[in-house]
Amino acid sequence: MIPTDQVIEADCISLLAEIPDRSVTAMITDPPYPNGMNLFTEEIADGLAMLYLATKKVTGHIVFFWRASDVPRPPPGWFEIARHLWHKPDSNSRVPYEAIVVWSRERKNERCRFWSIALLSLRSLGDWKPHPTQKPVQLLRYLVEAYTKEGDTVFDPFVGSGTTAIACHQLKRHFIAIERNHEYVTIARERLLMREQRAEERKQRMDDYQAQRAAPREEQRITTVLSTLRLTPRNFSVIAFNTLRRRKRRTENSKYQEHISSSGENYDMPHVRQIPRPRLGTSHLWQSAEGWVRCQSPPSWRHLPFFSPQEQ
Repeated sequence: MIPTDQVIEADCISLLAEIPDRSVTAMITDPPYPNGMNLFTEEIADGLAMLYLATKKVTGHIVFFWRASDVPRPPPGWFEIARHLWHKPDSNSRVPYEAIVVWSRERKNERCRFWSIALLSLRSLGDWKPHPTQKPVQLLRYLVEAYTKEGDTVFDPFVGSGTTAIACHQLKRHFIAIERNHEYVTIARERLLMREQRAEERKQRMDDYQAQRAAPREEQRITTVLSTLRLTPRNFSVIAFNTLRRRKRRTENSKYQEHISSSGENYDMPHVRQIPRPRLGTSHLWQSAEGWVRCQSPPSWRHLPFFSPQEQ
């Protein structure tokens, strides 16, 4: 049985017999195909043959890159359900497009998609390796996520620098990656190891952050809040002052409402005008024995039934 979740240095044609039939969910690969750069000319026959040999091992979809013309036809029992297109805006080739063909055992119509993803970007520049046909990780993530589920197994007999393996590792899929070039196998293993180290560091930082949040001491809690929100001492003091001021206002308003509800005395209009902080900024006409007087609405006018406000 072929081990999973690692890059295997071997010939995919000779190693294919060790994979049980219908044991792989999908095959997502970039096989050698006729191109204008005369790359991998000796392996074009292996790339074409692998597309048909893998139909016995795959239960779901076969997804492969090919040039825009002369796309191979699926074998009997398989159907081409989609032909996506990938545009390379920073490519120097005459035809900056590649077709992404999808075969399936089920006859169904699927919407074809178009991606315009650069070969090099600020995000992928540090991950780029000296492989002539390396694909962006973002593009492979789209394909892996579209045709597999979490926990499925993806087969790539021409993994090259390991882009498919990295996409499967990020999306929690198992993979069987095969490459016979020793230089590319070394590159793929280094990329996988670097990704695993980054994931461990990210997990360790998250664990440390959760431990700081759960610390019982108040000083650690304040330090965590300040470092997370990136607040300066001046900003933090302003926020604390505003919080205390709002709390004091709520306390005074509640005391005033209790005083109004507990007292049975009649309040005249001057008392209403002397309320220190009106709740609303709208002006009303208040009726009293002195006549109509304009003032700001008090926070507890509901407790004064002998007044009848009329909004203008």
